[in-house]
Amino acid sequence: GLFTLPQIVSRGMIVGSDAIFHFNRFYDSGMQIKTGNFNYFISTFGFQQTGRIVNSFYGPLMSYIQGMLLIICGTWFRYQICSNFLLYAISGISMFHLLRSNLLSNNISLFIALIFMTTYSVHYWTIGQCFSSWGTAFLPIALIPLRKMVLYGKIERIQLAASVALLMQIHLFSCLMLIAIYFIFFLYSFVKNSCKGQMIRGVIEAIILCSLLTANIWLNLYHLYQTNQIVSPFVNRTLHLATVNRSSWYWLVNPIGLFPITLWQIRCFIRNHRQFSQINKIFTLTALVFLVLSSSLVPWKYLMEKELPFVQMIQFPFRFFLPFTVLLLSSFGLSLEERQFEKNLVKHQKVMVFFSVLQVLLLSGYGLSQWFREDIHHFESLHTKIQPVPSNAIKQSFFSENIELALRYWQKSTPDYLPLYKQTQQNRYGLYEELILNEQQSFTKEANKDGVKIEWIADKQEMINLPIVLYKNSRINVNGQDISNKAAQLSAIGTPKIQQIVGINYATLSYQPPSYFVISLLLTGFSWLFLFVSKIFNIYEVKLKNITVNDGLVTNQKSE
Repeated sequence: GLFTLPQIVSRGMIVGSDAIFHFNRFYDSGMQIKTGNFNYFISTFGFQQTGRIVNSFYGPLMSYIQGMLLIICGTWFRYQICSNFLLYAISGISMFHLLRSNLLSNNISLFIALIFMTTYSVHYWTIGQCFSSWGTAFLPIALIPLRKMVLYGKIERIQLAASVALLMQIHLFSCLMLIAIYFIFFLYSFVKNSCKGQMIRGVIEAIILCSLLTANIWLNLYHLYQTNQIVSPFVNRTLHLATVNRSSWYWLVNPIGLFPITLWQIRCFIRNHRQFSQINKIFTLTALVFLVLSSSLVPWKYLMEKELPFVQMIQFPFRFFLPFTVLLLSSFGLSLEERQFEKNLVKHQKVMVFFSVLQVLLLSGYGLSQWFREDIHHFESLHTKIQPVPSNAIKQSFFSENIELALRYWQKSTPDYLPLYKQTQQNRYGLYEELILNEQQSFTKEANKDGVKIEWIADKQEMINLPIVLYKNSRINVNGQDISNKAAQLSAIGTPKIQQIVGINYATLSYQPPSYFVISLLLTGFSWLFLFVSKIFNIYEVKLKNITVNDGLVTNQKSE
């Protein structure tokens, strides 16, 4: 609760670079839950009710969880406080359990967990509403199975599968980072251990189980990419500048003790690597791999010029610093336990935690200070459009129980995951603003069980642009007539031109899911349910076994 205190006291909002994009996602999911008008694919409430597809590409399960939290909270202000609190709590608990599973003491585990909660990798959500922090918060708990893999060559099939599936349901890039970590640990364990056949079988079984747990994602992504050309998130042509030793240096110094910890751990490893435990050694080496990837030691500019798809997808090399943070602090904790660091360092834990927490509070305070500037329109930028209404009204909308209001006042022309029907020299951000944001005021939209119903009044008969988006499986009916995508004269980003009539016009937008859509949801749902029930039974069996053993001991003592 301490980390959320500045916002509770000041009653301000922090609206970062990704806030409006994710707020639209959660508003859409939340309203689907509230109204019962579910639509897995198209957005019928958020994103100007355009019918664009976002959540299917971007952590659908987590989107519904966040949407439910939003509906429970009732306002954006309360939601932001609760989501921040949950993130900090999950990150601390997750790291604490990882360290305890590696047999670290409560004292060291708690110390490292608190430091982890203050890192920019976690705080990134609070300051910028960047969703990778949620993946990072769950990452430590996903690393728990690695100890048995390294020491005994044992593949914890269920834990590995569930961890990858969980990260995939939360944040896809974080999931890719987890798979990369697993791959490094597996290679090390495979070379070291003799039970290679068992390890390979274990990995194959884990992949099969993970596929079942994520059927709703990969089957429907296959459908979307097979039937559409999808606009990818923007390509950062200057990504070579977004490294932790250049423009993104603040990742290294939040908290202030992170950079010294990094140097100490590297020095300690170079001097005493032979005395490191196996698990500490591989944690440190893997951390260094991600540190290098987050820096300019990788020739990012050269790789970008080669137009490599994976490099374009990365956008910001500092994203590799998020898994580095988890791995570094884990190895640091192991080194403390193994007494590889200076013994005096342990004595300064409270001081380090104090200044780390203070730094988080100051950073939050700075973010909140932007909110209290007189004119809220200073947040407006090239791709962020704020309606010309008084600043007070815009600020109050984030405290209103009409949660749609804030998203109506504050809009962003993000073209990610739109369909692309033809190549154009026009900027896609500009196209979205021109064809959707600037056009929507003339139309009334209402979500229903089928999709979105659009209504408008026209004073003449002519071809007009509808501010909605059509994918290959989108269906549109205008004034009682079904119109195919070809007949609709689609723009480059899928907005249709249709013939309107004089007077009241109606249009209905819906989406035809693939034949295997229901199967994908059932596979995912039953797989998670099976996993949950199995876990409950395992806990029950362990307790029953302990009771039996204890009863046996008591009986023996009485007979004696």
